[in-house]
Amino acid sequence: MKVKEVIKKIEEKYPLYLKEKWDNIGLIVGDGECEVTKVLVTLDVTSKTIDEAIELGANLIVSHHPFIFDSLKNITTKNSIGKKVIKAIKNDISIYSMHTNLDIADDGLNDYLAKKLELNNVEKIDPERFSEDHYIRHGYLNNEMTLKDLANYVKEKLNLEHVIMITRDDNRVVSHIALCSGSGKSFANDAMKIKADCYITGDYNYHGGVDILEDDFNVIDASHFGTEYIVTGLLHDYLSNNVDAEVIESKVMINPLRVY
Repeated sequence: MKVKEVIKKIEEKYPLYLKEKWDNIGLIVGDGECEVTKVLVTLDVTSKTIDEAIELGANLIVSHHPFIFDSLKNITTKNSIGKKVIKAIKNDISIYSMHTNLDIADDGLNDYLAKKLELNNVEKIDPERFSEDHYIRHGYLNNEMTLKDLANYVKEKLNLEHVIMITRDDNRVVSHIALCSGSGKSFANDAMKIKADCYITGDYNYHGGVDILEDDFNVIDASHFGTEYIVTGLLHDYLSNNVDAEVIESKVMINPLRVY
């Protein structure tokens, strides 16, 4: 199977037109005519990811985050991006990324996050009311629980050591949950408008937290990594059933933000 044939299967499910204008997705490095026998799926493309692909004999890496966003004036070993591009090319490894299109698409990353949290009656928010927000999903817990218990529930379901809670009362009972994987702070107002009890996302900041408390709303920040590293399971499940190549989930992904 060729790289371009794998890409065709990906884009049938997660079309390019869904991406944000600023995003850089698609074939980042490589040749569409190259043969693919193993695919490595990952959240980020790091030097360790490429080394992992070399060790496994994977000739295509499919990532969620593109590792090239801005235009490049040169490709040398003097910077991390250049090193990765050169290493991938030298080892005949192609790199394909799907980012905001995967977040937005039906059965994409936000739907997968809702599935991981075992929410019921999951829906997108009404596009007639929130035309700029295609990311948020919302649904209901199997059983009501306090925010404190929800924090522990999220840690358990996403296999996380910690989350950050923004609330006036962690004993408040909740059931209606909104979520957005990655950096979803800008959509918090939409989560409030649909009267969610709590919003689960990542990358919240201090001033955003002050605003949330002023609005008497509740947020669980499960981190950018914590809400998105699960993408490997999503991509593995889809690609394994749709391409004629072995699909392997990366084992070297790490959260660059550590809590001590």
